[in-house]
Amino acid sequence: MYVHQHPYLFHTSIADNIRYGLKLRRVEGAKREARVEAAIAWAGVGHVQSVPPARLSGGEKQRVALARAQVLDPRVLLVDEPTANLDAQARGQVIELLRRTATGDNCVVVACHDKELLELPGARRWHLEGGRIAT
Repeated sequence: MYVHQHPYLFHTSIADNIRYGLKLRRVEGAKREARVEAAIAWAGVGHVQSVPPARLSGGEKQRVALARAQVLDPRVLLVDEPTANLDAQARGQVIELLRRTATGDNCVVVACHDKELLELPGARRWHLEGGRIAT
C-alpha cells in the first residue's frame, strides 16, 4: 500500500475516501462500515467528517489518506514524505499514526528527511545513493 506525499482525495466525503478500497475488495455492509468508523477514529478525523475533502488542511488530508490505507490492513505501507509541509501539531499526529501502524505483523517504509521520523524507536535507517541502498 502506498501513501503519496500529496495524497489525492476523491471529492465525495471522508468516509467514502476511506471506504473506497473496502468496496473494491467487496467487503460487505456492516463489516465495511465498522472498519470505516474504526479508521476514522484511529486517524482522529471524526471532527471533519462533514468537511469537503478539498477544504481539509494538509495534516487532515494526510491522516485521511493514512486511514484509507490502514483500513485495508496492509502488511507493508510505503509512505512518501508524510510530514512534509505540515505544522508541528499535524506532524505529531501523523508521526503517532505511523508509529501505531508499524506493529510486529507489518512494517512501514518511509521516504523522508524528517529527523524525528528517522529516530523513532525500532526504526531502521537506510540511505539511498544512486538508486541503491548504501551500506
